[in-house]
Amino acid sequence: MKRLGMLILIVCVGGFLFQMLFPSVTFRYRLVLDATDGAKNVTGSSVLSVTFTKDSPFVGDLSRGGSWVTGEAMTLPLHGDRTLVMLLAPGGQGRSDPGSILSGVFKLNVYDLLNKPFVRTPVITGSRPLPPELLPLIVMLDDAQKPTSARYVPVLQFPARADRDVSITGVSIEMIDDGIWPLTIFGVTGTQPTRGIELKLPWLVLRGVLSREALLTFWQAITSSGYQRSGSMELTQLFKRG
Repeated sequence: MKRLGMLILIVCVGGFLFQMLFPSVTFRYRLVLDATDGAKNVTGSSVLSVTFTKDSPFVGDLSRGGSWVTGEAMTLPLHGDRTLVMLLAPGGQGRSDPGSILSGVFKLNVYDLLNKPFVRTPVITGSRPLPPELLPLIVMLDDAQKPTSARYVPVLQFPARADRDVSITGVSIEMIDDGIWPLTIFGVTGTQPTRGIELKLPWLVLRGVLSREALLTFWQAITSSGYQRSGSMELTQLFKRG
């Protein structure tokens, strides 16, 4: 028991020192998509974690500020082997990427938090509707087994028609418990980011790694169906990050 206590103490002290050297703040949230599939109401969700960092005042060029996302795209299976997918990519606007939507919905000034002597994640509760302009990229797979069947689903208002008998009725975002840092890194505390998308879309993975050929086929399908993206896009980050 004493050894366990010492281990926890060492991890916590090490985490405190790391936070002082490399200031960061982490938010964990759940995206929920509500839709109608024929006469049925259906819901899909995904948990994402976003960490923001700033340049360390102690180690200079060894630490560069920025942000990174951990988690996976949201999938919502529908009848007829169709699947709605909310990707880890901006929809109609650049500020609808997984990190920027936090500032847009919760009015967070992340870098103001990072400039405080010791960073603490503010407590934010409740679910908020996500307006269409902040939605990540949503696509429909007419056949979940074929990346060639992907097509872009534009959402300008709710409800938004995704297919002849499928409509997206709303998307919401809810801040959730990110656990006790640094224990949450090991999955001990807090709600963990979503995993396992390769079980739902097996074509994503070939020999244990993301298939670039399948991703390119998928990307060509959605761009040919009307999606326009300004700037470059790393295809391996569309479905999984972290």
